[in-house]
Amino acid sequence: MDSERFGLSAKEFAEKTELLRRSKGTLILLLDGLNAHLKYDALKTLKDAGIVVIALPAHTSHALQPLDLAVFSATKQKYRDLLSERTISTRRDLKNEIFVIAELISKAYDLTLTRANIKAGFQASGICTLDETKVLQRRLIQSNADDEN
Repeated sequence: MDSERFGLSAKEFAEKTELLRRSKGTLILLLDGLNAHLKYDALKTLKDAGIVVIALPAHTSHALQPLDLAVFSATKQKYRDLLSERTISTRRDLKNEIFVIAELISKAYDLTLTRANIKAGFQASGICTLDETKVLQRRLIQSNADDEN
């Protein structure tokens, strides 16, 4: 994503969350450290709308992005399971049939993009409820893995 697209996305996000912000109060938007996300105009748009932006430090998204830790990994595994079940039941290799792929990915998202999985991701990352030991432990584990490679 480039800066211009993110600026448009920030404006759209502010517009589409207006009713939610009125009823619930301040929103927090968690972003990775991509340079396009850190442009003044986009951040000002979000701030003016009452949206608090928190940018993850560079090179930490693998350890801190809540959706990566719980939702996307669960979705990938569910997709693999569904594909395997479908392949076994039809006795055909379906990996390259686009409509089958779309159907199975959609079903995997429906089954895994849940409130419980999203909350589990924030807890696993140590972001909410804040747990610095989880964050530091993940950095240490990643650092050790990098040293071994």
